[in-house]
Formats: sequence, structure tokens, C-alpha cells
Amino acid sequence: MKKKLLIVGRGNEIGGGTEYLITLVKMLHKNFNVDLHMTYGKEEVKSNYMKHFDYVTFHHVPMVREINPISDYKSVKNLYKLMKKEKFDVVHTNSSKGGIVGRIASKIAKIPFIFHTVHGFAFHEQSSKLKIIIFALLEKIGSICSDYIITVSDFHKNWAINLKIASKDKVISIPNGLDPTRVKPTVDRKQIREELKISKDEIAVFTIGRLAKQKGIEYLLDAIALLDQEKINNKYHFYIAGSGELEKELINKSNELNIKDKVTFLGYRDDVNNLLSAADIMVLPSLWEGLSIALLEAMAAKKTIICTDIGSNKTVVENQKEAIIIKTKDSVGLKEGIKLLIEDENLRNLLAETAYEKFISDFGKDIMVNSYYNFYKNKANIDEKICRITE
Repeated sequence: MKKKLLIVGRGNEIGGGTEYLITLVKMLHKNFNVDLHMTYGKEEVKSNYMKHFDYVTFHHVPMVREINPISDYKSVKNLYKLMKKEKFDVVHTNSSKGGIVGRIASKIAKIPFIFHTVHGFAFHEQSSKLKIIIFALLEKIGSICSDYIITVSDFHKNWAINLKIASKDKVISIPNGLDPTRVKPTVDRKQIREELKISKDEIAVFTIGRLAKQKGIEYLLDAIALLDQEKINNKYHFYIAGSGELEKELINKSNELNIKDKVTFLGYRDDVNNLLSAADIMVLPSLWEGLSIALLEAMAAKKTIICTDIGSNKTVVENQKEAIIIKTKDSVGLKEGIKLLIEDENLRNLLAETAYEKFISDFGKDIMVNSYYNFYKNKANIDEKICRITE
């Protein structure tokens, strides 16, 4: 008999999380005899999903990011009603808020099999001890309400165990995986560099992502100002692609630091693949991440990378092997690392090549998909299709 599966998430934003769920849903439809359902928060997220598949039943369940007892109670209540009505066999929750309210509702509704994917905890490496204690307690409650927890990096698996959120046998690490065709450019490198007015002999240093505190762009700007005081023979320029709540603040900061001639803000771009093609160096100054999709994209595009020493990054790359790794919030260290890469072409090429090889061996989409396939088959006990659908 066909089992019913509900995938729960906040569904308020389009990003790396939605790409992950699209990949997962396609795998489930292709391989398993399952009735697929998903929750969403905003219509734009639902519309984005519907571009990729028409075999999923969608349910509107609003959730808010912040802790809000009244709103969170309504979310639990709405999910509970949905679960009792549809009688799901399996519930897979995602996102911090979706994970808490979804697992509590699932437990109350007596769903037979419940599991949660941690894309990043509500707390992180820059959080206060008090915040970590409070949110770890909430995660423990979620753990009690679920059969398994999947983390997107070994770092988060070990952190969950060390904080006693769940026992070792309850936590499984399935690192994020990326389809390498996602970074294949649609125009050649020369053309995109001409469009961006990048000269032939210029070292183009890129950072791509949401302009928010988490991404550490302010420290990159400070590093650019320090670099501008150095004597460097090579011609270079920085390009910051993305939008977000700090966009105006960061542009103003670049003006105050008098580095307008060294950095260009590109705004939101939907052609990350082409920007990666144009880049010579990728800078990832994040203060925290789940497992950075931007890092995997840079590796898949065979780009030279400089990134911070956050836990999840260090489970993917090693310093001086696949990337230059510097401390978070360290503008001086960031400046030194960027300077080294600008001046040493051989090192740039070596790091890019080894990063690409590491991506191919450990972080391709098929590796992640196969791990989830085995989990759904062996843990969730969902029946395979006799004849699989070909893509």
C-alpha cells in the first residue's frame, strides 16, 4: 500500500534549502511508491516548487522565524489538524522552526515515523552560551518527538551529540550534495567578464550571498581597505553579488573606507553559475553556516577559495590543501590570505584543482541522494517502485 509522506518546512524563502528539497522530492518520486505532500508559507515558494514537479499536494501552513508563542501554537494546531485529516505515515521536518513545531505536532498526532533534517541549528558558533542552552533544550524536545535526526555536516552531528540533544544512534550525518551542472555557465568566461568590465589581466575576487550579518561581509570590506594600503603588483578588484538587509549599510561602509574604486556591488543576481565562471578567487567570510552551498558551488566550479574556520567548513576543506582558511572576524588574516592568492597563481591553481577533486569524491548530488534513498528505504520503510521512473 502506498504510504503518505509529509515534508514540513517554514517555506518562506527560496534558497539552498529549497534546492535541497527539490532534489529530495524528485528522488522520492522516481524511486518510491509514495504519496507526497509538502507545507509552504509563501506563495512564491509554492510557485517555485511547482516549476519542478506537479505530483505533490501542497498545504499552506504559515510559520514565523522568531519565537512567538501565539503564532507557534497556531502552527502546531494547524499541522496537527492536517496530520489527523490526512493520516500521514511519515513526516520529514526541515528548518529550525519547522523542525520544532512539526515534530511536536507529529508526536501529538501519533505519526508512525518522524525525522528531522538539521540544516543549521537556531544557535550557532557566534551565539551566547545562554542562547545555546535555551535552543539546545528546544532541540532536545524535538529529538524526543522524533525517531531520527539527520545533520548536513559531521560538525553538527558531533555538536548535537556533545550537547546531548540526542544519542549517537539517533543522529545521522548526510552532508549536502550539489549537482555540478548547477554551476555550468550559460555564457563563456570572456563574455561575462566583458559584461562586468573585468579586464583580461585583472584578478577578480568574488563573494556571492545574502547581505546579512551571518555572511561576514563587513570584515571583508575592512580587509579590502587594509589590502588597498599594501603594495601589490597584480591588478585586482572585488565583486559582491547579493541583496539583503545590510546592503545599504555595506555600501555606505565601502564609501567611508574609501574603497569604492576597489569593490563593486552587483546586487541580486540569478546567474551564480556565470559569476563563478568570471571569478578567479571566491571569498566566503561567513560567521556561521549549516553546510555552505556557496562553498560547494565554488569547489564544483573549480575556483580558488578562501573561507573562515567555522566548524562545517573544516569538515569539507583543509587549510592550504583545498582552501585558505582564516579565523572568523579576522580582517587582517583575511587580507593576508587574499594577498597571498592574488600574488601566487600556482597556489591558486593547486587549491582550485584539489578542491574540485574533493567535491567530486565527497559532495556530488548523487552521493547525498543515495544516502537519503537508503534512509527512506531502510529506516522509513517506504516501498520502492517496481519500475523506477527515468529522468
